[in-house]
Amino acid sequence: MKHFGSVLAFSAGALAFPATGQEAGGQTTRFVFDQSLEVVRNPDLTPGGDDTETLSVSRFAYQYSSKTRRDEFTFDLGSALRVPLSEGSDDIDFDETSASVSYVHRAPGTRLSATGSITYRDLKYLRSYDLDEDDDINILNGTGNRTVGSLRLSADFMEDRRFGWGAEFGTSAIRYSNLSVGSTYVDVDRADAALKARFDLTQVTTLTSRFGFSQSQEEGSSRRRTDSASFGISHARPTGELRGSLSFESPDTSQDRTSLTLGQTYNFDERGRISYDLGATFGDNSSTYWVGRLDYRYELAPQSQVRATLNRQVSDADDGAVVIRTLGSLGYNMSLGPMTGLGIDLRYLDRDAISGTGGDYQEYGVSVTVDHKLTKNWNLNVGVGHTTRDEIGLQSASSDSVFFSLKRAWGGKL
Repeated sequence: MKHFGSVLAFSAGALAFPATGQEAGGQTTRFVFDQSLEVVRNPDLTPGGDDTETLSVSRFAYQYSSKTRRDEFTFDLGSALRVPLSEGSDDIDFDETSASVSYVHRAPGTRLSATGSITYRDLKYLRSYDLDEDDDINILNGTGNRTVGSLRLSADFMEDRRFGWGAEFGTSAIRYSNLSVGSTYVDVDRADAALKARFDLTQVTTLTSRFGFSQSQEEGSSRRRTDSASFGISHARPTGELRGSLSFESPDTSQDRTSLTLGQTYNFDERGRISYDLGATFGDNSSTYWVGRLDYRYELAPQSQVRATLNRQVSDADDGAVVIRTLGSLGYNMSLGPMTGLGIDLRYLDRDAISGTGGDYQEYGVSVTVDHKLTKNWNLNVGVGHTTRDEIGLQSASSDSVFFSLKRAWGGKL
């Protein structure tokens, strides 16, 4: 992974090449500028902490996309300039700096895709919802910088036939820099690959299978590998889809696991849908863990919508621990007038280590935002938020925030 950055840069350049001869009218560009002022009490969620931080944050985002009948290319750039305004804070720095590229090619019966991304974050401003199931919660208490790069390739063949197959490969790397003395964070490399197949029993019933492996390696530690296999069936109906899946995982550092889920996608009408998969994961030691996924969206009225998501799964962390991670959200948007809207968002995060060391915590968050359209191109946002974290072995910690921002977007066809 030493030359990962060079590989990603080369991939971005190579993928950009097909876009140079695109058809007129198929290219668009968009630039967004968002200037905000944020006041946060106890931003690091320290038990008993009561310090207040005031930040000026200037966010920039740029996107270029090009689309033809067969090819689609997208390139994104983003960054945020953080300027501390609190007394005693003078570290001005860029954060949330990212670049990503995506290319998809479609031909009769074939789909090829490639995506790559790189993201730079200051650990001081990293939050729980920025982590994935493999990360260690202790990273939120550190100082320094984290760079994450990823590359994924995927190919599907014979999509227009009764039998089809495909392959995919992914790799990622996490690199730390400027860490405080005594920090225990280490670089991590991850990779995964899989072969997959599809067979149409009928025009509405499909069988699928996937065989793969994933591995991760922390600097100075041995490599950890998980082999997996999954089988699924889906049945299309006029209102949605019924499906079921059976999967097996065999980690080389923990017990084997079997998961069974049943799910459905149901379209109420043009205003809403619900999609869910519910089931359980069974371990070799006769343990059973409920797992599932939910996505619900419904438009109550024009400019008024309710949405809910939930994802609970068992996975292996980079340090060898087996964890159950539950992430949920509930949101509601409503119109307060022709130019004003109100948004309410609730968040929930739970991480439970069922083997290995510690890292158990729960986090709850709520935010209320008012969005007002000042002009055709300018938006004003004002909001408040509250977050509470309960971590095993520590007292509960909470944080409050107030912010307002001015946002403008430019864009159009080239």
